[in-house]
Amino acid sequence: MLLIKGSPLLCTRRLHSSVKQFIKACDICQRNEYETLASPGLLQSLPIPEKVWEDVSMYFIEGLPTSASKSMVLEVVDKLSKYAYFLALQHPYTAANVAHVDLDNVFKLH
Repeated sequence: MLLIKGSPLLCTRRLHSSVKQFIKACDICQRNEYETLASPGLLQSLPIPEKVWEDVSMYFIEGLPTSASKSMVLEVVDKLSKYAYFLALQHPYTAANVAHVDLDNVFKLH
């Protein structure tokens, strides 16, 4: 038995399922629900590269207006010097296209 405000209430499966359904539908309950995951721990910083162009980031910028049949930009950034190249690409692209553009415009220079 379950006591609610002094009156006995029989806890049945039907009541249990209706309470679960109410909580799932309640916006306030969902926003205030806590996560039961373990703490991820402290953040670890990435190691600083020792030479330029040793560690590189690549970002794809999409949703741009088309110019000379190119509709996206590949940004290649050196993590040490923060030097960046912006290379126009045609959409849709393949891994081979990206590698070819990188080799021709970035890595052959360094």
